[in-house]
Amino acid sequence: MIKMSKLILAFVFLAAAVLFFVFFKEITLAAKESVMLCIGVIIPSLFCFVVLSHFAVSTGILDVILSPFGFVARYVFKVSPRFTSLIVMSMIGGYPVGARLLAREIREGNLSAEEGGRMLHFCVNSGPAFVISGIAVPLFGSLRAGVIIYLSQIFACMVMGLITSPKGDIPRKKERRKKRTDYAAALVDSVNASLKSMAMTCGCIIFFSAVLTVLTQTEVVGFLSGLLAAFVSEGDSYTVVIGFFEVASGALRSGSGLMSVAVITAFGGLCVHSQVAAAMRGTRVRLLPFMLMRPVYVAASAIFCRFAFVFTDTEMAVFAPGERVVYEYFTVSPVISILLIILSVILLLFTIKSVRIKIL
Repeated sequence: MIKMSKLILAFVFLAAAVLFFVFFKEITLAAKESVMLCIGVIIPSLFCFVVLSHFAVSTGILDVILSPFGFVARYVFKVSPRFTSLIVMSMIGGYPVGARLLAREIREGNLSAEEGGRMLHFCVNSGPAFVISGIAVPLFGSLRAGVIIYLSQIFACMVMGLITSPKGDIPRKKERRKKRTDYAAALVDSVNASLKSMAMTCGCIIFFSAVLTVLTQTEVVGFLSGLLAAFVSEGDSYTVVIGFFEVASGALRSGSGLMSVAVITAFGGLCVHSQVAAAMRGTRVRLLPFMLMRPVYVAASAIFCRFAFVFTDTEMAVFAPGERVVYEYFTVSPVISILLIILSVILLLFTIKSVRIKIL
């Protein structure tokens, strides 16, 4: 059985290699578009939040401010209040920030694999910067639509917290653990971890764009969207199929209304889930329960969106199928970005120097 599975994987690999060679021109163009997507949308909307999330959780700098919300962690999510900042930053940072924060807490011994696997259900969601600034405003021209989609995922997180909460005692209110106080080193470590995180995220997006190009050229996407078209509109079916693989490409190719975008941003796409799996590698967290419960999360988010759209009379903007949003990149001076990079390098050098001095 093992030899047969390896043989099948070998044939799949060879077939993929041949298809990548056959559609080399199309894949190259798609990769270039994905690189621009990462530079123009993904990195600006995620990087700073990823850095802040790592920094906040490692130093506990927000614990005092978020302490009034500890009751939500205890009574809704049934976790210790000391993880309030982790939950909040995962909701703000977006996927896959929460998964990486959980993985780090597990590896540092602050969280068990079982508890981390349960928290994964409500710590993987799209962030406000990505949903609102990256998708809803440029695609639909509606800030309100983006806010509704984002709030629907917060609602879904709370639903998942209630569903997966263990029966029994409420976690203790006062639990403390040692936090880092070397803020400069913590900041540099957070930047370093965030750079690795963004590199993985962008690499996955580029790879999945190549896969989607092959599937599109071989009419697989058209076939699957045709099957879905029996239940939803043509634009929605196309969006859902693309978004099932890679959420940003699916959302920005949206050819219809808000619900398809709401569904795929809630699901996250296989690209995001592969990053979640990579983040959880070596933590002994079982991913099967997370994947099986993901449709419940998507359903809760979709139901919230449907009622909110109707209640607020949010306009369903319609685009032609396959139409893409055109971003204007590099329309501002790069001087500020260059100065920021120089300052970051200086901070890194000073931190390394201080560490060497301490060692000596």
